[in-house]
Amino acid sequence: MAVISQTEFQRRRSRRKWMGRAFYGLCVLSVLIALGMLAVLLAYLFIQGITGISWSFLTSFASRHPDQAGIKAAILGSIYVVMVAGSVSFVLGVASAIYLEEYAARSKFARIAKINIAVHRLRNPGVADICSQSSLGQEHPGRWIHFGPAGAADSDRGLG
Repeated sequence: MAVISQTEFQRRRSRRKWMGRAFYGLCVLSVLIALGMLAVLLAYLFIQGITGISWSFLTSFASRHPDQAGIKAAILGSIYVVMVAGSVSFVLGVASAIYLEEYAARSKFARIAKINIAVHRLRNPGVADICSQSSLGQEHPGRWIHFGPAGAADSDRGLG
């Protein structure tokens, strides 16, 4: 390992700081450009589409007549699906987390479930624990059944 002088170290450090600031500035500039383009696109869509949206369009059901058609059923259906899916997945996630942490015996199933959750956390580090444990049941059937190439591709992922 070569030893460098204090002045050389200071020169390199100031250059690294300058390069870091320049990179940060370029990142901020690119984000601002992207947000500006998004704002222009949303403004254009808002200006062009505001004429087609009325209160009757939002509160009417689907119809064969275009002037009477609305999206009330679609809006209510979307809200219903999000509410049911969110509440079910939250309850199942919390219940499975509590069971695995507090009540699960040292069984093979509990050990496999905890390993699967740990692997899921490693692959998705930003995902909350409740999401990791509620997706436990969503990932396994395809890996257990091995449906064609997708099952074969998943078999190298861990427990399958």
